[in-house]
Amino acid sequence: MQNIIAKIAVLSLMLLFTMIPQVDAYSQDVEKIPNGNVFSCNTCHSNGNAFISDYASAGHWTVSLAEMDSDGDGFTNGQELLDPNGEWQAGNADPGNPADVTNPGDSSSHPSPPTPTPPHEDTPTPTPAVSPNTPTPTPPGSFQTSVRIEMPSAYYQSSDIFYCNVVVTNGSDSPFTVYPLFVILDVYSSYFFAPSFGNFDYYSQTFIPGETTIEVLPTFYWPQNAGSADNVFWYAALTNEAITEIVGEMDTFSFGWGE
Repeated sequence: MQNIIAKIAVLSLMLLFTMIPQVDAYSQDVEKIPNGNVFSCNTCHSNGNAFISDYASAGHWTVSLAEMDSDGDGFTNGQELLDPNGEWQAGNADPGNPADVTNPGDSSSHPSPPTPTPPHEDTPTPTPAVSPNTPTPTPPGSFQTSVRIEMPSAYYQSSDIFYCNVVVTNGSDSPFTVYPLFVILDVYSSYFFAPSFGNFDYYSQTFIPGETTIEVLPTFYWPQNAGSADNVFWYAALTNEAITEIVGEMDTFSFGWGE
C-alpha cells in the first residue's frame, strides 16, 4: 500500500515539473507580442483561438504577423494589438492605450468600426433679393423746425460768386402764417435787418410744411477794392408772433473778405 502511495506521489511531482516549463513558456510568449499582457495567455491559448498557429509559424512578432487577420474579424492582428505596421519589438513599451486592445485570436473581440463621415456638401448661400432703391417719402411733421443760412463760401475775394439764402424748415403739419423770420447782418456790432437792411425789419410770409428758401441777397461777383474784413455774422431765426421767443432752431454764419 505504501509503495502505491509513493508511486502516486512521484507521478504527481513528475507531472508538476513537466507543466512548469510550459507555463513559463506561455509567460514569455506574452512578452513577445505588443500589449500581450492585456489578455495574457488568452491572447493565444483560448478555445478556437486561430492566432496561436500563425504566431507559432512566425516564432515572434513580425510585420507579416501584424498584417494577418488570424480570427477573420476584418481587423489585422496589428490593428487589434495597436501595432498595425508591425514595428514593435520585444522590450519596447507597449503601444497605444491598453483599453483599446482587442484579442487577435477571438473573432468576437475586435475594434469598433469607425463611424462613417457623411460626405460634405456645400450649402449654397441664398442670394438676397435685390429690392429697388426707392426713396421713402418723408411724411409731413417728421422735420424739425429750423432755419439754415446758405452761402457759397466763408471768405471772398474779387470776382468770387456771392449770395445769401435762408432755408426755413416747417416741421409741423400746418403752415406757419404768423411767425416772423428775422435775418440780421452783424458788421462789427452794427445790425442790418433784412429784407430792407434797415434798423428793424423781418420777413412776414406763410411757410408751408417742409422747406421754403428765401433769397436774402441775389447772386453777384464780389467787387474789387472792397477792402478786408472778418468775423462778419449773419443771424437767422423764426420767432413767435409776439417776438418774445425763438421758434425751432436758429442759425449763424461767419464770413469775411479781402483783396
